Amino acid sequence: MLPGLPIDDVTVLGQRGRTTTISGGVGVDYVLSPRDQLGISGNYQNLSMSHPNASDYQTIGATGRYDRVVSQYVTVGLVAGYQSFNYDDVASPDGETLSLLGSFSLQLSEAWSLRGGAGIEQTRTDPAGLAPKTKNTGFSGNASLCRRDMRQTFCFDYDRSTRPTGYAGIRRSDTLSFAYSYQVSEYDSVTLGGNYSHDSSDGAVGPAIPATKLLGVRGGYEHRFNQRLSGYANASVDRLRRTGASYDPRARVGVGIRYLFGRTG
Repeated sequence: MLPGLPIDDVTVLGQRGRTTTISGGVGVDYVLSPRDQLGISGNYQNLSMSHPNASDYQTIGATGRYDRVVSQYVTVGLVAGYQSFNYDDVASPDGETLSLLGSFSLQLSEAWSLRGGAGIEQTRTDPAGLAPKTKNTGFSGNASLCRRDMRQTFCFDYDRSTRPTGYAGIRRSDTLSFAYSYQVSEYDSVTLGGNYSHDSSDGAVGPAIPATKLLGVRGGYEHRFNQRLSGYANASVDRLRRTGASYDPRARVGVGIRYLFGRTG
């Protein structure tokens, strides 16, 4: 599956500073029968920021899912999720989310597939400083439409979820993104991606930070020298929009190499 664009904390964009992230995850799948499968996964993320007055935080999450194969083209299921958000700053309210979604996966044709989920999510925050305890329940969902063949892959994704921020507490976010990859030759490939995200002003702590919108595009090229060694170059441009504030477009360029250790086949 193609990776989407990285999701930025829009509340720190335009500020000087460095973000350091430590993350990990684990998952287990268990096949109950030829048509039934259970899955359990967990993840952890620690995010530290050098931006002035930004709040560092940790996220711990767990997900359980059940899938039922209806036919060779249709799979349905249920997904239950839990996330805990813990801020280092005692003035920033900690919180948690509980979600329950119905899921589906459709094989539309040999190349096209559609998968997604829709349900409810409850977000609760603890009292801290002048912020009271809150509880909100709303829609949560995701969808992914993909086309895959021998040389190219295209995916269009939507996600609505809740996540923490460095300056505005816990916010609900809607993200649209696409990713395209084309295998030019046995050794060369190119990628193109883009995203649009909208973060609500709900959950802002202290001085209200208005709803923000972020639009970005990126492209990349990779050359494989052999089975283990490859080199790549990529570039991206994005623009942040927020009521009452103006930010110049941000451009990034990167080059690097990848080396695969261990067995390759």
